[in-house]
Amino acid sequence: MGRKNTKALVATRRAAIEQRMMVGPLSWRDQLAFSAKWEITPRMVRMDMAVIAKGWREGVEADKVIDHRARLLAESHALKQLCLVGGKEGTALRCLEFQAQLTGANSPLEVNVSHSVDRGDPAQVAARVIKALPMACQVLGLPVPELPEVIDADYQEGE
Repeated sequence: MGRKNTKALVATRRAAIEQRMMVGPLSWRDQLAFSAKWEITPRMVRMDMAVIAKGWREGVEADKVIDHRARLLAESHALKQLCLVGGKEGTALRCLEFQAQLTGANSPLEVNVSHSVDRGDPAQVAARVIKALPMACQVLGLPVPELPEVIDADYQEGE
């Protein structure tokens, strides 16, 4: 009598288990169902699950992640177009949200501000800050406050 689990049969079985694993984790009942269907033990199902998970981990390399992200972006774009044509605007918006996550467009904007401390005359420093404040408010999208035109300050070195 020949070997029961040929390479082709194992590959077919693992493909079926992998498809199910993509939906979510297999419960004990799911494992029993697979073991009955394929006439194997639940332990063999768990071993197949471990082999599949190991393959997933090994398949995650930097280049592959970039390729996978690009493929997901293209697929979500095509799906979004189909949804818009089919009148499924809500699903199209979810696709757009997914695209924003893939590209990082939904990440908060990072603004780097550098500043040097000037130990000169405080009135002159304050005048330069007041002069630059409208531009800074515009960049940050804030309303520009009313500013005094002249700052009177008595400054003496060494205070």
